[in-house]
Amino acid sequence: MTRRIAAALLALALLGPAGPALACSCAAPSGTPAELTASGAVVVRALVTGEEMPAGRPKLTPSNLLRHYALRIEAGVNYAGPAEIRVATPLDGAACGARLGPGPQLVRLYGAAGDWQINLCGQVSLDVGRWDALLAPLPE
Repeated sequence: MTRRIAAALLALALLGPAGPALACSCAAPSGTPAELTASGAVVVRALVTGEEMPAGRPKLTPSNLLRHYALRIEAGVNYAGPAEIRVATPLDGAACGARLGPGPQLVRLYGAAGDWQINLCGQVSLDVGRWDALLAPLPE
């Protein structure tokens, strides 16, 4: 029995090192900001005005494993909506949940007005400097 376990461990070691185990596998959008804009990507520059997480120890159901952010939109591309919105993202980074910090954030929105979502894949793919020329201030 000990020999079988040793042989199995040796066989696994010969396969080589395993890469990191990630549940979230993002494919960064290809193309320039202009190409993404032409394809309909909704990107906004916003300030986080609030954050809401499930209280206590949440049950493992998708509906209460979401973090919500309140955002004040400063400028956008392909965005025609209110200046204040609420977005949802998975609570866990392994489920592609995005974490927004203080200061202006460049955020790609998914979904539709009233049901906006953000995720890690949209955050890691945005290069702020390349988007500045495309962002239009919201009308007053």
